[in-house]
Amino acid sequence: MNLSFRSFTGAGLLLSTAIATASPIVLDTEQKAASAFETTLFKADMPRSVTGHVDDVLFFADFMLRKVNAATTPAALLGTPAGMTIPCSTSGSFKASMPDVQPRVLRLRFTECQTRVLGSIEGTFNGPAALTLPADTFRPETLSGIRFGNASGEFTLHYITVTPAQSDDTTLAYNIALHGDISMASVVGSGPDASTFRINGYNDQRRDVITTPPAPSGFYGNKFAADHLSVVRTLINSNDVYAEDILFPAGSFSVTQTEPGYGVFADAYTFNDYRVNRVTDYGAWNETLSVDGRITATLNPFSGAGCMNGLYAVKTRVPLFYSLDTTATFQSGELVVNGAVARFYAATNTPPGLPVPVNGMLLNLRVRDVGTFNYDADNWFSALSPVGQCN
Repeated sequence: MNLSFRSFTGAGLLLSTAIATASPIVLDTEQKAASAFETTLFKADMPRSVTGHVDDVLFFADFMLRKVNAATTPAALLGTPAGMTIPCSTSGSFKASMPDVQPRVLRLRFTECQTRVLGSIEGTFNGPAALTLPADTFRPETLSGIRFGNASGEFTLHYITVTPAQSDDTTLAYNIALHGDISMASVVGSGPDASTFRINGYNDQRRDVITTPPAPSGFYGNKFAADHLSVVRTLINSNDVYAEDILFPAGSFSVTQTEPGYGVFADAYTFNDYRVNRVTDYGAWNETLSVDGRITATLNPFSGAGCMNGLYAVKTRVPLFYSLDTTATFQSGELVVNGAVARFYAATNTPPGLPVPVNGMLLNLRVRDVGTFNYDADNWFSALSPVGQCN
């Protein structure tokens, strides 16, 4: 799939409007309610997965900027309209150019550029890339745009890793664009760690794996594809406290996987003001989690017989609180999904009238027009999974 790189108008705006007006999944049984909370809590990790893809892009953008910065200066490159060809450390080269116009766009094209990428891994880069700079520097704290690949072809990195257990022949293929205010703090170590940007396009990991039996050999694929996915990310690291806030105001993405024995399967998500906030206190060794907003999920067939496709409207009334030793055992918190309410208690704070848990956690689930259900379990998954059947 080759997604277009257009502004957030037209189809993207209609998609956002559609999810805002759609009706949430009706939770009219205990099983459906349990499944809905399972899905909500599982997908709370999804924004981290998405920003993991973003961090990979930032790593490669910084890698390119370091290579260019070591070879030339902005003034010298601006003064060379035809561009410069820069040799790579092992073999091959890349061409760098930067037209003397605003905004400043550093354009790169890699040709069999073999170099060390990370640690002992040596890879080969090919294809086009473009980085939009906020100023005439190759060590910026922010970028206004990143584009790997274009209409002429993908930007790729190929590498091979070998261990006693298996060999991996891997190609990372990109045709992706990020536009907005993109913080580079995570890779350069300075500057504001707050970003607002939009993602269009894909990155596709393609692996040919040869393993030691009985593990299956074959092709493994993992393709992340975004369509007008808006992202607002803020990271705060102060003393022992790490706060992470990720908001998807609008847009969608899918993840398509290929595995031997399973074939091709996919999950897809559309968002409307969907936010996940985590505050980790390493000094106190605990964390709080809040999930809010609307997400429409289409889940792959291996997710579980009880899983449900459709709209989940989520509201955190009281942040979910837990120890870092037992991150799935919520000691307090209140979460609402499609009108059903889940409250979490430890033995020390269970209110009168509810059973005091002996296994670590009480999940008190109230489903409108259905009933109230109490689960005494060691974590939320073991409480909900036998009923919700969505794994």
